[in-house]
Amino acid sequence: QGLAGVELYYEEELRGKRGHFLIREDALGYEIPLTRRVTQGLVPGIDLVLTIDNIIQSIVEKEISLALEETEARSVEALFMNPQTGEILALANKPDYDPNHYSDFSPFFRRNRIVHSIYEPGSTFKPVTASAILEEGLITMEESIYCEGTIKIASHTFHDWKPFNQYFTLAEILQNSSSIGMIKLASRMDKEIFSEYLHLFGFGEKTGIDLPAEAKGIVRAVSSWSLTDLPAISIGQAIAITPLQMLTAFSALVNGGELLKPYLVKYILNAEGKRIKENKPTVLRRVISPSTSVQIKGFLEQVVEKGTGRRAKIEGYSIGGKTGTAQIPSSVGRGYIPNKYISSFMGFAPVGSPKIIGMVVIKEPTGAYYGGEIAAPLFQRIMKRVLPYLDILPEQEEWVTVRVS
Repeated sequence: QGLAGVELYYEEELRGKRGHFLIREDALGYEIPLTRRVTQGLVPGIDLVLTIDNIIQSIVEKEISLALEETEARSVEALFMNPQTGEILALANKPDYDPNHYSDFSPFFRRNRIVHSIYEPGSTFKPVTASAILEEGLITMEESIYCEGTIKIASHTFHDWKPFNQYFTLAEILQNSSSIGMIKLASRMDKEIFSEYLHLFGFGEKTGIDLPAEAKGIVRAVSSWSLTDLPAISIGQAIAITPLQMLTAFSALVNGGELLKPYLVKYILNAEGKRIKENKPTVLRRVISPSTSVQIKGFLEQVVEKGTGRRAKIEGYSIGGKTGTAQIPSSVGRGYIPNKYISSFMGFAPVGSPKIIGMVVIKEPTGAYYGGEIAAPLFQRIMKRVLPYLDILPEQEEWVTVRVS
């Protein structure tokens, strides 16, 4: 019996169907030979072939286990996928559990937090907002916004992670992760239009992945928004999403603008090993234009080259990405839990035509907590091993062809 994951999702198909037959018995209760009649034939269960790449999965699990020890965090999660197809290449949660002793572990350990747990994404959400700003034509590439460190809206004061007190273009706002700059630009948008973009990107609804009990997150109806909701959501606050939703949306940002349905099962085999069903890439809808996608990729490359994501840089490769450092909302009343953070990094490579996209999420680390300090280096360690394995060669090195006779 499937207890979790794809085994539970495909439980009925995997189990197959029992066969039934009738027998005739003599007066003593013994079966009469040659009288057995089959009323329902045995239907063998199916086999599932996953999109998970065993090598990438192994790399990811080893690296996030190491990160869990180094950061003394409550948990570390990672998800990697093909942004052009929606195929999940690796998915891991640490700490996890032994499936052979399922009942010995609490729900926290058994939960697939990538799919089931919601969080405020923080600054990793800013590229989504930036794409909406570009789509609506609310800024030119040359315009600069003054980022003074704080801004008061209604009764709430928003802060930058450090007081910049200088002018930034949109590219520099992302590069330096300025919340004030992003809020000022997002405030040019009608809240109804911004809300439409949230739903276009799939927030507030299930992605449709073939896993059970997927959370849909929390996106409040725009009619209930206060004056501070649009600016807060624009920087990844006042919205609750799953890591899977975030990476699926991020894929749309860098694959040319199409939101894809993520999936874990590549195809299904019958008892004879014959392929009876194949899952193929499913485009749910277009969310941004190809030209906006190109601009966003360029901005995110600069985040890694000379911004908050510098520690995700890999020599010779073009890497794009975004850091995130989010607070954890209090479960009692309003506000946030003091000194509790979620550090994250989302990235992709190569920038020109992304072949792999991934995210790492470190929850409640001890000590350093900025995404650029602890999440970006974890992403870099994973990608340093994954890119060569995928035969993605460094782009900025000269290669010499040697002919062997």
